Amino acid sequence: MSQDATLFSDSLDAETILSLKELDKPDLIDLVETFLKHSKERMRVLKQAILDLNIGEVQMASHSMKGGGSTIGAIKFANICARLEAMAKAGSLNGAENIFNELEIEYDKASHALRTELIG
Repeated sequence: MSQDATLFSDSLDAETILSLKELDKPDLIDLVETFLKHSKERMRVLKQAILDLNIGEVQMASHSMKGGGSTIGAIKFANICARLEAMAKAGSLNGAENIFNELEIEYDKASHALRTELIG
């Protein structure tokens, strides 16, 4: 198995990716680029909310990104967002900065994987 194949299997949900590949190429490109742009913007908001200890904003931003990640097949990204959302719902952001660091790394992996798999 190639390194890229491992990257895709770790970062992306194969079933979702296969479904998305059925879309017209321009629609698919727009979907991927919109997800990546909005996620990057929400990540800036999320990072600031974590630094400000703004539990409500952490919950909203992570919930939004979780849904977007699930829809596009970035399952590991969505799962990390779910962890942050759960922390905020529990009323604690203890360790959130470390999880956010994982999220940034996964965003980069998912971004590369989505562009390679869906846009080519």
